[in-house]
Amino acid sequence: MPKFFILSFTLIFFYEVNAFAYLDPGTGSIILQALAGAIAAIWSFFYYYKKKIKDFFKKFKKENKEDKKKDSDQL
Repeated sequence: MPKFFILSFTLIFFYEVNAFAYLDPGTGSIILQALAGAIAAIWSFFYYYKKKIKDFFKKFKKENKEDKKKDSDQL
């Protein structure tokens, strides 16, 4: 039984068949544009949320500094 699977795998994945496909010269530029757009979208997504997270934690840090200042003023 395993010999049958090995033979089937070999025939399916290593047998050549002509596709008769044509890639237009503009196809490469479309792929590059899509890749550049995807990279820009991912970068801006992470930049936006990184900034929101930083601002969120800065708010707590600022409150801690104000609390410490109030405590030192009370002494």
